[in-house]
Amino acid sequence: MALHGNWLRFEARPQERVFSRVHVTINHKGLIHLGRGAHEAFGRPRAVTMYYEPELGKIAMEPADARAKGALSVIPKQFGACYVSAGAFCRRNLIMIVGTHAFREPEINHNGIMILDLSETERVGGWASKGTVEKWRIKQRAKELIAAQAVGRSSKQHEEPSAHTGDSP
Repeated sequence: MALHGNWLRFEARPQERVFSRVHVTINHKGLIHLGRGAHEAFGRPRAVTMYYEPELGKIAMEPADARAKGALSVIPKQFGACYVSAGAFCRRNLIMIVGTHAFREPEINHNGIMILDLSETERVGGWASKGTVEKWRIKQRAKELIAAQAVGRSSKQHEEPSAHTGDSP
């Protein structure tokens, strides 16, 4: 077929079965949703212990006993999917999400711990209103100020006391 003009050809990729892929999202409420494929690959835990690495911006979820102190329940949904209500975890660690983001490459390491990189996400839904975006910007600025204050306090703690005693000749 001959087309005149600047037409771009669409190169379709084979569709991956939705239920089999490892799909993990996080939303503005701190709900972490695991699709059926992710839940199965993770070993179908009933509870998880959450960790955060602020310098790398990564969340780790480790399978845990549901009765363990600090463990969060994995709540089942339809068709094998589930979610973890991690709102308090996100607030405690100043993790602010606008809308819903999918993790591009959720990783399950050799110890069975799921690693979620907050810098490797893409927006998939929950398009925020202007007010929500403005609140997010304010929270991000507050987070930056808190981090700057923490750096200032740690550098003051490492300073050596001066040799000056106040008795000058």
